[in-house]
Amino acid sequence: MRKKTPELREAFIGRFTEHHAFLLTKMLARIDQLSADIADLERAHQRPDRPSGRPPR
Repeated sequence: MRKKTPELREAFIGRFTEHHAFLLTKMLARIDQLSADIADLERAHQRPDRPSGRPPR
């Protein structure tokens, strides 16, 4: 999504207010945090010390 930032800016010229920028910043930050959380979970799931197929207790 971040790779498309210039295209998104161009698409919103004339209809993109400061309020929209604020909301978009919040949404992108949330996506970044969720992506980081998913990466953490994937790393934890692949740890060799955890029995495969079962979540840790």
